[in-house]
Amino acid sequence: MGYDLYLTRAPEWIESAEFPITQPEWSEFAAQRSDLVSTGTITFANIGEQPVYSWIGPDGTAVSLHWFDGRITVSGVPDETFARAVASVAVGLNARAVGEEDEEYQPLE
Repeated sequence: MGYDLYLTRAPEWIESAEFPITQPEWSEFAAQRSDLVSTGTITFANIGEQPVYSWIGPDGTAVSLHWFDGRITVSGVPDETFARAVASVAVGLNARAVGEEDEEYQPLE
């Protein structure tokens, strides 16, 4: 199953729109990363269609990433070790990787 993780610049992920990763910034960043693969789109009523990317962790598990409201949502994170691995993507955005309870995950070293 897995849980959601948020890549954000905000003190709390729910405030991401106030400290945004912009949609154009995300699109440019994702296009330059060889470890992010476009896998389709997701449609939101208020903003329309957004691209979805896949990222494969060290154990071979794939998660999906998409932009919404100033943050990147990472869906399907299986555990804390994987959360720390995907936190490396956040570093490239000058952002943090946080869970729904605002727990922060530091990148693996």
